[in-house]
Amino acid sequence: MKFVSAKDDPASRRKAIRYLKARHFMRIPFLNHRRSFLSQQVWVFCWLLFGGLSTIATAGDRPEGIADFLDMNCTGCHDASTREGDLDLESLSFHFNDPGNFDLWERVFDRVREGEMPPDADLDEAESSSFVTSLRSTLKKADADRIATAGRVPARRLTRAQYSRNVCELLAIDIPFDEYLSADSFSDGFDTVSKGQQISAHTMAAYLAAADAALDAAFNQLLTESTPIKARLGWKRLRRSEIKTGRMAEGRPQHKDIVSWATRQNFYGKLPATTVSKAGRFRIRVRVQAVNPPADGRVWCSVQTGIISAKASTMYWVGSFEATSQIQEYEFETWMQAGHRLRIFPNDRGLDQAPVKLVGQSAGTVEPRGFPGVAIKWIEMERIVPGRDEVQQTLIGNLSLRQIKLDTPIEPETLGPQEELGASPAMDDIAMPLIKMEDAVKQYEIVSENPGQDLRNLIHTFAERAFRRPVTQEQCQPYLNFALKRFESDGSFQGALRAGYRTILCSPRFLYFEESPGTLDQFSLANRLSHFLWGTGPDDELYQLATDEQLSDPTVLRRQTDRMLNDARSETFVSEFTDQWLMLHEIDSTTPDGDLYPEYDDVLHHTL
Repeated sequence: MKFVSAKDDPASRRKAIRYLKARHFMRIPFLNHRRSFLSQQVWVFCWLLFGGLSTIATAGDRPEGIADFLDMNCTGCHDASTREGDLDLESLSFHFNDPGNFDLWERVFDRVREGEMPPDADLDEAESSSFVTSLRSTLKKADADRIATAGRVPARRLTRAQYSRNVCELLAIDIPFDEYLSADSFSDGFDTVSKGQQISAHTMAAYLAAADAALDAAFNQLLTESTPIKARLGWKRLRRSEIKTGRMAEGRPQHKDIVSWATRQNFYGKLPATTVSKAGRFRIRVRVQAVNPPADGRVWCSVQTGIISAKASTMYWVGSFEATSQIQEYEFETWMQAGHRLRIFPNDRGLDQAPVKLVGQSAGTVEPRGFPGVAIKWIEMERIVPGRDEVQQTLIGNLSLRQIKLDTPIEPETLGPQEELGASPAMDDIAMPLIKMEDAVKQYEIVSENPGQDLRNLIHTFAERAFRRPVTQEQCQPYLNFALKRFESDGSFQGALRAGYRTILCSPRFLYFEESPGTLDQFSLANRLSHFLWGTGPDDELYQLATDEQLSDPTVLRRQTDRMLNDARSETFVSEFTDQWLMLHEIDSTTPDGDLYPEYDDVLHHTL
């Protein structure tokens, strides 16, 4: 700190007057509040005349012109003791490596430039203009230095949605990762801001679990072959037991269907026969018809999945449909976890609701009373299995597979709780076979004549795809070493390859955007553009332009931006950006008042 005598320097004398004026005298901490106003004036006059005390003119790290302006016009209200607007300019240094410190200086610059501060009509315009010019050049230089040394932004990580899309494209699989990775934190309303993307030991463990689940799915798809489950469940398979009604739909033998009524009964409409034994993506078709429809002839219904019981009440939305007096068929695609089942029920709050006690009585009790419902003729479920060719090319390239003989045959997949089905469930007039139980599951192994070289080639290729840029042999060596150690320990080529892929999927090069300080290179530019518009890594065309060093050409960049916006994948940007910008992700945190908005229900909620 340096001190300037008030009696020797006119600028300092003017500065001191402004300083005391801003504090209104009585706010000076070293003045005794018991003195009379006259004695205070005499004391101040002597202080100004003889320079008995000195003012703090500048902090050692501030340019003198900027420090003088602040001391003369700002620190009277924004010092350590006053902190008006929660701003302390006395303690604010010119060290811009701290982003928070830099932001405060930007705040000071903006307020002075716009004339909002200081609130002094006598302020010389030339004086404030000089301050703004000086601070602007200082901030611009500091920002340029920061970009050159540390990069434009701190390292940014893939969001949960981006991670999911990248992994699924890498491994040619289709599984959700919400159960493995926690929801992203929001900073300034968005989940893509680097300062909100903290990582911990818990987060890293979650990435390991997600990578294991993804690799399990991919290698199982590659090495196991079985007849996909495909079943058409007739009304006898779907109906409830009339001895113990539970919360299932009742049967109508005369119509050969089951009916799910409009009611407030918890978990009503669950269908145990649709329980799946293994997680996967399913195509679901239903044949339905409205029963006792209201005047408009429509009964809106919801389709959900879940355990659907009080022990595990979380349910997942599949879709909705409109049942009418005409028989119609609807189709849905959804991911179902192991042990989950379907729930189909009228979910329109505008419908007359059958009393809970009534739906629990014997079949045929509700319908004569006119309550609306939906009749289900049959439900068809089919597991969606991606082709093995794509996952084979992704995981093992040109290597071949060899079928192996199993000591213990693998049981084929089943549908529904077997204890409820009986030995040979009646199908009535349903022509489609339920499950081909006679089909055996086939198992394969990877054939490699040169495991060491094959591991090197496959892991290097996978690393370049995962890291979204070329990778040198030196950069790839740690992942290869991990795989080779695994191969040396147990001789399993599959296990070694899987271990190498696992380390890549948990590498910072995959989880983070790899960017060097200064101007973005071609691959960083491609990576930013593809994740911004598509939420995933660059496609072949964008990657090739980056390889040819053409992407930085403004014409090429604009052409690629237009191409990507015209692609259906750009819907990812529209939905995710608007969801966070308008905070639509918080729509489930509140529920409209049922008395004020009786028409608001799950069907309307998921239609918005």
